[in-house]
Order: sequence, then structure tokens, then C-alpha cells
Amino acid sequence: MSRLFITQKERKLISDVTKELVQTVVGERIIYFGISLEDTQVNHLYLEATKKVYLPPVKIYALVNWEGPRQTSTDFQLDRLHRIEVYFHNDELKDRNMQINTGDFLVYGNVVYEIKESGEEDLLFGQVNHKIMTKCICQTARKGAFDPKFVRPEIVEGMGRVSGSI
Repeated sequence: MSRLFITQKERKLISDVTKELVQTVVGERIIYFGISLEDTQVNHLYLEATKKVYLPPVKIYALVNWEGPRQTSTDFQLDRLHRIEVYFHNDELKDRNMQINTGDFLVYGNVVYEIKESGEEDLLFGQVNHKIMTKCICQTARKGAFDPKFVRPEIVEGMGRVSGSI
């Protein structure tokens, strides 16, 4: 669509309507656990963190596309992985001062997911300078990789059993 017909006023209206729809009508509740990069200590030799420090969890609404299970096999076992695509509204992320990073965790339903890819953004009418949503590709976290009850037990009390796999 031509830039001539989409002005700043229309872009703002479309962004506001999209945000309202995601927050109140079609959005799914996500509990997001970000890793504090400043407070997490990294081993200087291996450049890995043995103990990660998490930011306080954030309840946020997003669009979720569930891709269904995918079965893989290793030398020792069959593995069933579930993947989801999560779309966060950029204005909501900016309002909450959040930045989505690969390696962070989120809880959707009763399952813990790890963000494997992030940062792909949806464009508004194909206009490169106007992005409206951030896309994350997540898959189920391995058991023992992350337990949200150790971070903040009260945040997951009402969610029932939370697990790393289905």
C-alpha cells in the first residue's frame, strides 16, 4: 500500500486498535521470565552462567500460534517437542520497558517454554520503518532447565501444575 494513503495518524490508530485487540479480546496470558544480564555472573573461561538471575516475572498478553508437537529422536530416546510462535505488541513492550531476548523463559498454559528465536518483527502494511509486533519462536524447556516456582512461587499458584513438558 502506498505511503501516500497511510499517514502517522492512521498508523497510530491501527497500532492502538491492534494493541486493544491483543490486550482485551484475542490475546493469551503469558508469564514472561527475563534473565538479568547485569546480575548474572558468567564463567570467564567457558562464557557460561552456572546460576542465572531472573528479573521479576511479568504477566503480558500476546498472540500465540501453537504449531503442535514435533517428534525427534536421539541415540537414547524419542523426544516430543512443542513449539509456539508468540507475537508481542511493540507498544506494550515499550510501555513496560521490556526487551525480549533469546534464552528467556515464559509460561503459557501449564507449560514452560524457552525462547529460541526472537526479534523478527511484523511490519505495518509492509512499511519497513513501522513495525507493530515482535515475533518469538519458543519450544518446551527441558526438565530442570527452569522452574518458575523457585523464582516467584505465588505467580504460578493459580496455574495448576506447571511442567517443562506436556
